[in-house]
Amino acid sequence: MHIKTRKLTTCAVLIALAVAVTVFTIRFGDIFELSLAPVVVMIAGVYLGPLYGAVCGIAADFLGTLALGTGYNPIFAVTWFLYGVIPGLMIKKIPASFPRSLATVCVTQVICSIALNTLWIYLFYGAGLSVVRFVGSVCSLGIYIVLFYLAQKGIARFSKKTLRQVT
Repeated sequence: MHIKTRKLTTCAVLIALAVAVTVFTIRFGDIFELSLAPVVVMIAGVYLGPLYGAVCGIAADFLGTLALGTGYNPIFAVTWFLYGVIPGLMIKKIPASFPRSLATVCVTQVICSIALNTLWIYLFYGAGLSVVRFVGSVCSLGIYIVLFYLAQKGIARFSKKTLRQVT
């Protein structure tokens, strides 16, 4: 299979996975939600590169809101764009070391969730940084770090196994 076709196919599968896990989002009012979709988008950025990560993030955001039946606000697409780009710029090889994964998820979460999403929520809903939002962001950070690192290890193991079968 051609490399570009493989990347497009993988990106489509990761978008579908991100939308699928969006259905299981846990909401805490209008100020915080816990979703595993950002982890899928971060993996797309690392595995496929920042451009495909950005596409995956924007598509997952749009299709996820359609799947949930919530209103789409395009300003949040900036956050999802960065969920795919930042990890793709910070990590060039899967699997990354645990410290590199930790730093990548922390930087991405601080920029995307704590800073930007808090700003968007303040601008559009009038709610600022609350205790629920802060505690939720810290809790999701821990979950994201573990899942991001484990997903990288799983992808690396699967990729090696697949390459051995092909050759």
